[in-house]
Amino acid sequence: MAAFIYQWTRGEYKAHHSAGKKVLDHAASSMFQKRGLDKGDYLYVVACFSDTLYLMGRLDLDAVLNPAGAAERFRRPVAEFESHTDHAVCAKGEEGFLHFDLVVPNEVVARLAFANGTLPKMVETATGVAPNGQTFRTVRELSDAAEDALDELLLAHEAKLPD
Repeated sequence: MAAFIYQWTRGEYKAHHSAGKKVLDHAASSMFQKRGLDKGDYLYVVACFSDTLYLMGRLDLDAVLNPAGAAERFRRPVAEFESHTDHAVCAKGEEGFLHFDLVVPNEVVARLAFANGTLPKMVETATGVAPNGQTFRTVRELSDAAEDALDELLLAHEAKLPD
């Protein structure tokens, strides 16, 4: 089992937010298979803009499907899935919460080591340092410590949610 991080664009963030989406059950890319994502892996979905890294949620991977498989899984037209070759999905009934307000503190971002030992690039701002969104533009494998840090943030945030 491995953990990966994947960034939504600002447009994807806004589209899901404005649609009122509350559940994270799917992510699409053309890099999941190339990076080795497989059943049992975790995929942390983030968005990075305005000098802020948002942790959208975590997918516990059941499969990485092609567009036809995703269309069948979600019972929607295959054309809706053809913009990406890979569709990461969780097991049915195992969907996670989708968060639009979970900010990863910059001091945590700075410590999110990738599996190869490198750290995210940070940039100087008028108020200190902030994450460089370019760091997260591709699917990257995370270190165990980074996975633990993101899980801690998710658990603390979800503990505050109303029942």
